[in-house]
Amino acid sequence: MGEAGWDWDAMQKRLTAGVREKLSGLEELLGGFNSGELSCAILDRQQLCELVDLLTESLSDNNYKISQTSLQCLAHLVKTESSTIKPYANAFVPLVVERLGDTRQQVRQDACELLLSMFSTMGPQFLLQKMARFWNHRAWKVRHGVLQTVAEAIASETPGILKSKDQNEYIITQVVNLMEDPNEAVRDAALECLQEIYRVLRGELLENLKRQNIRSAVYREVIARLNVIASTDIIVPDGPPSGGSLSHSSSGRIKSGQGGASTARGEADASAIVRSGGIREGGGTEGGKGAGGKARGSWVIPETVQVPVVHLHSEKELVVEMEALAQPLAGTTAGWQQRIGCMQRLQGIAAGCTPHLQDVLLDNFLSQQQSFSWQASQPKQQQESIVLGKLRLASCMHQQQSSSGCTPHL
Repeated sequence: MGEAGWDWDAMQKRLTAGVREKLSGLEELLGGFNSGELSCAILDRQQLCELVDLLTESLSDNNYKISQTSLQCLAHLVKTESSTIKPYANAFVPLVVERLGDTRQQVRQDACELLLSMFSTMGPQFLLQKMARFWNHRAWKVRHGVLQTVAEAIASETPGILKSKDQNEYIITQVVNLMEDPNEAVRDAALECLQEIYRVLRGELLENLKRQNIRSAVYREVIARLNVIASTDIIVPDGPPSGGSLSHSSSGRIKSGQGGASTARGEADASAIVRSGGIREGGGTEGGKGAGGKARGSWVIPETVQVPVVHLHSEKELVVEMEALAQPLAGTTAGWQQRIGCMQRLQGIAAGCTPHLQDVLLDNFLSQQQSFSWQASQPKQQQESIVLGKLRLASCMHQQQSSSGCTPHL
């Protein structure tokens, strides 16, 4: 199709028609772009912007062929008309990133390639700002796709991807946060991304990791993977180092980007609880061990049965779990072993709660706190008191009302 055959009005109608007509129009458009027979130069600015709008709408189409072809058409526009369509990035970048979680591998690959083109043509800093909220997306495939895209951008030596100390620290912090992700594929992608960063930054990455709040087990795994690239000359001790480069607890990691301030306040309040005495038993002193307890930082937790961490991935799952736990705790018909099991289950949920579900956990805890607090007041129910204390720290429930119903019993 030559320039003489380009009829914008007819193409516009096809792209707003039904599924078959829209797909046919998109395929014809893409074919013209790829063959060179069709050029955006023959479109005026308004027509080009209308085309971007139509392609943006098609990205969220339920038909994967339509969304995939739209991604490929946008990739061509990004390469040839990046300055013209850059103002529209706010509209289509979120939809492109969402496609990183598509069920079809080819769609995910096309979305990744489009984002890589944008890294090169529009600049890493610009695109990282647009992608900021997707590091903690609810879908693990999207988080996985973001990590893979950033790793590929670093591996392909995209200009400016690791250009400044602040931007480097931002990327490293986001990647390290995902080292605690409940999904194994995401955690592995985070390790691979750190390896690509290490190829470029070497010593700067190592110094940054020492300042991060990382559990010793995770830190050892990171160093082992980095040693595959080049020796780090770092020997990780079995326990947390005295320099404080590793955290006392994996729960409540500080999030960068959106929502980070809330989590940071949660950690600050948790630290205040620790400094004020935390949970003590047997007259334990700060920094030492009490009778029957174990030291953790500057506070002491009595020895209890280790409970498995429960990883929940959606708000619906969390609400169902909390409602199921509240029922046996609200009355007196359930046996004490069942009630202790419920409180241990609650502890596991708090320990495995991802950052984006912590507010939901807090809301549900507050709505059911009468049931949970009542357990701590019962004679010989030391386990319930211990669990409530661990829950307070593990989930970073920093709002005052979260402990108002439990504190008198504890």
